[in-house]
Amino acid sequence: MARVFDIGAVDLPDLAYPPLDAAQVPHRENLVGAFFLGLGEKTGERDWSGKSNHAALVGGAADFVAGYASLSGDGYLQTSVDEELEMTYVIVMRRKPGTSGNVGIIGNFSGSANAGISLYLGETNTVQGNTSRVGGVSGSFSVASNAAEWGLYTLQVPWNEQARLRNETGDNTGTSSYAADREVSASGPIRIGRINSPSHVNGVDEALVLIYDTALTDGQTLDAAEFARAHVAQMGIVV
Repeated sequence: MARVFDIGAVDLPDLAYPPLDAAQVPHRENLVGAFFLGLGEKTGERDWSGKSNHAALVGGAADFVAGYASLSGDGYLQTSVDEELEMTYVIVMRRKPGTSGNVGIIGNFSGSANAGISLYLGETNTVQGNTSRVGGVSGSFSVASNAAEWGLYTLQVPWNEQARLRNETGDNTGTSSYAADREVSASGPIRIGRINSPSHVNGVDEALVLIYDTALTDGQTLDAAEFARAHVAQMGIVV
């Protein structure tokens, strides 16, 4: 016989429950950030790589809905993931529908001399990036975005070669303008949904962010991209 207990109006702990996919992210040995943003605020704030402290919601205006988080300069995630000499980003995002202007996607850009490893969306619907290089030079690159449609983007940043940014949905690629040796910027840890620029504060929707502390190979990056594509498909997002 089943028994049901009435415990009254008790608030259950506000816990983050692990996404089933969290243990399946490929190349975990170099994974330093895994943010599943479509499963509620508490789950979205946690770094499921297990390598860093969890992210802090800054601004309070972020909206975590079914399938993704809606972020901006008024509500973004400040991670404790440090910039490394080499990194790879895997991101599923779109410009927030009905908005315009410059958007910070991920990174710690604080001007060209402290570009960090950053991605942002410009007025012309191109995903643009910068990486800090020795001597305060930044290496820039861009790819055409899917505007208000969802897109899957990967960024591979080696320390002494050109960075490679790819729109995995639209199948176009951009490479950085410099291959000079990289240096870690003075811009602090990585932000999600914002960069350190007051002009890049407009709305962005993000469903999944993976951060690696190395420049993954093309094959490894494809593995991570296919994982991301399969994960967000469960949320009804096609990339």
